[in-house]
Amino acid sequence: MRKLLPTNVTRPPLFPGAGRATALASGSHGFSLVELLVVISIMLVLMGLTGAAVSGARSSQNKQATQALIAKLDAVITEQFARYATRSVADATTAIDRGNKLRMEISGDLPDRWVDVSALTATTESPHQRAYAAAYKSLVDAGKRPTNQYAGAECLFMIIMRGSIANCLDCSDLSSEKIGDKDKDGAFEFWDAWGNPIGFILWPAALELPAGSGQKFFSTSTPFAPGGTGRTMRPLIYSAGPDGTDQGSSGDFGFLCNAGNGNRAAGPNCGNPVASPASQFAKPAADGSADDNLTNLDAEAKL
Repeated sequence: MRKLLPTNVTRPPLFPGAGRATALASGSHGFSLVELLVVISIMLVLMGLTGAAVSGARSSQNKQATQALIAKLDAVITEQFARYATRSVADATTAIDRGNKLRMEISGDLPDRWVDVSALTATTESPHQRAYAAAYKSLVDAGKRPTNQYAGAECLFMIIMRGSIANCLDCSDLSSEKIGDKDKDGAFEFWDAWGNPIGFILWPAALELPAGSGQKFFSTSTPFAPGGTGRTMRPLIYSAGPDGTDQGSSGDFGFLCNAGNGNRAAGPNCGNPVASPASQFAKPAADGSADDNLTNLDAEAKL
């Protein structure tokens, strides 16, 4: 005979956990509002940490890519600049006269402002200068007239890609770099990883590294003059860095630069660090916008 269970005895579930599932389904137990808020808060914190890590990695990559491009450009410019040290000047009567004439020649071969390039359309002294005069004339003939806003960056692009400087050993690599025309004036620039032009100042007499330190990076010795001491001035190539700060027509990415006056107009004082207008070039802006700049001289400044 089949024995009947008492009516007050609960039959055990057929599957382990089935009882809890039934309880949850019936609404007897679940996540409270506080528990949900805690979980959501944890998820938001994790998402924030992940976003910060990705942003930091991207910033590091941008910095490394920009530094690599600056190094390529610096290699070409430095090679050409170094050649003048051993160059003879036929009509120089003294060592001082030789230095004056070399700086004038360099200011034509490595121009950093359009007023100097424009002057080359009237008289040129080298194949490089003839190439620049032709490039400028082609822009004018096309109804374009380059402005001062990115003059240094535009001249740097022209020097390397049009002037046959240092035989342009790296041009094949540089042609694949990001380029553009930021101010739409017909003249192109090399761009950093943040989409801003790579700047160029030939005679950065007032340069401070670190920016705003109050300490001049270069000595007061005039380039290619006899008896120079200390760190002699040479070209500056730089990026505005992450902030992309631009001082407009009165400056270039946190460096105050008298872009309206030509180097060659200074005559014998061209490139003289204690004479105007050279002393006005590469002076850091007071607003600290140059603090995050990347330059071709950063490694040397740390020595």
